[in-house]
Amino acid sequence: MRRTPTSRRLFTSSSIVALSSAAFVAGTPDIAYAQSVLCASEGEDQSFEWVSRFEIEGNSQDIPTQGYTDLSSVSIGTLTGGEAFDLAVDVRTNGNTYSEFVNIWLDLNQDGVVEPSELIYQQQQNVTTLSTFTGPSDVVPTTAYNGQMFGRMIMQFDGAPELCPTGGTYQYGATVDFLVDVVQATDNPNAPQPPESVIAVAGNGEVSLTIAPPTTGNTPTEYVITVSPGGVEITVPASAIGNPVVVDGLTNGQEYTFDVTSNYGFTVPSTGNTLTLSSNSATTSNPATPDGTAPAAPSGIDLTDATNSGSTDDTLTSDA
Repeated sequence: MRRTPTSRRLFTSSSIVALSSAAFVAGTPDIAYAQSVLCASEGEDQSFEWVSRFEIEGNSQDIPTQGYTDLSSVSIGTLTGGEAFDLAVDVRTNGNTYSEFVNIWLDLNQDGVVEPSELIYQQQQNVTTLSTFTGPSDVVPTTAYNGQMFGRMIMQFDGAPELCPTGGTYQYGATVDFLVDVVQATDNPNAPQPPESVIAVAGNGEVSLTIAPPTTGNTPTEYVITVSPGGVEITVPASAIGNPVVVDGLTNGQEYTFDVTSNYGFTVPSTGNTLTLSSNSATTSNPATPDGTAPAAPSGIDLTDATNSGSTDDTLTSDA
């Protein structure tokens, strides 16, 4: 049974904290409503209090009035090992004054499971209408792993939030999952190594890439090719690099290089979700300039459906 506003714990005006007039600035990620790789967590009721904005290192995200929001499609900030980071969480209420708690965790060891010991921020305030919870956070330990890392923020009424609530829900509040980059910390020993080598051979409006997989570490499940200039990214399954990979739609006379990183995807046992780790560096090809001379005609695997996150319409094929 839901509690009515009068049955909730209220506070007198003498205990009300100062209100914030922080501006709302739209961020870059697309707000998704599917659960991230982390354990399920969702507030059931936002009629009394809710989160309207979440900010990491100056990157501000508007949050819909709902129990769960997933911002983990792209990184929303870069954190540095050995340093705290700035943050802000706007918490709103229906006009009454309530005791609200905000906790933030980071998946410091990048295993897809955020643990209570990975708590990086906690604060309680008595909120009337609007209050901004601000940082700095605790110091990001230098033992945290470099690279992309999932995080979780939970705002909850009248009690410290539980990281993974029983049944995946709790009554009053909201959860926001997010993604950040960590630098100047410790390299993840489980991350794949970059390719051993990348050799580029120019053709007519295209470049053929021979990618040699790394010889140590976890076996990559895919590779990400970044074309320079332009910054177009193309994701190639590991099964495709047994043959040269051809990137076409290039301009004759323009010199190109190709940075290739390795990705390693694995299943998180506790959730069954897939987590992807990326190599901490890329392997850069030799420069290649398409000159109108066609190499040997490619044949075999057609990868025209490969992921292409850039703005041009490149096609990816592989020689037999």
